Amino acid sequence: MLVKHYCSTGSTLTLCALHISKAFDRVSFYGLLNALMTRQFPNIFVSMMFDWLQKSVRLVREASCFSSVFPNTAGVRQGDLLSPALFTVYIDDLIVRLKASKFGCHLNSAYYGCLVHADDILLLRDSVGPEVTSSMTSSMTSP
Repeated sequence: MLVKHYCSTGSTLTLCALHISKAFDRVSFYGLLNALMTRQFPNIFVSMMFDWLQKSVRLVREASCFSSVFPNTAGVRQGDLLSPALFTVYIDDLIVRLKASKFGCHLNSAYYGCLVHADDILLLRDSVGPEVTSSMTSSMTSP
């Protein structure tokens, strides 16, 4: 629908795909818990997540050898059913800031400037030039 709209009006649509290296591994436990509390998730869920994260451990496997277990201090588990949703909650403030900055595509008053699925992020803008991507990414990193 979005692409069809821009093509039919003869406009350009610029897309920037972001790759956050090891995104799930970089999630701060306390940042995630704070995001859950800020969004008024039920206290029992936040407590359960705190307990789950606090007890989380890792080990390293090289061929058939395994390391000793060591505490996990950051990140959400790869392949876990909750991880994509938790990551999205964790980065929601960035999306809100982008929307407030007025950068990105809008169609029928709906915002399409930042599309997110798990750790795959697409930035869309209805103009071209390096300043567009720079402006959008600056909006994501500035406080």
